[in-house]
Amino acid sequence: MMQKVLGKSGLEVSVIGWGFMSMTMVYEPTADKNEMRKLVHKVADLGMAFICHY
Repeated sequence: MMQKVLGKSGLEVSVIGWGFMSMTMVYEPTADKNEMRKLVHKVADLGMAFICHY
């Protein structure tokens, strides 16, 4: 996955980001925790390095 430098920090992140607020208790019904854990690992395995919770 393509990476970009974030500002002047030197930190490299993937050009595609993923927000996972919808996986939390903010929205009902909540998703299966085991399935969500698998999804987080899959996203990381694919090289996504810009993962955030708003």
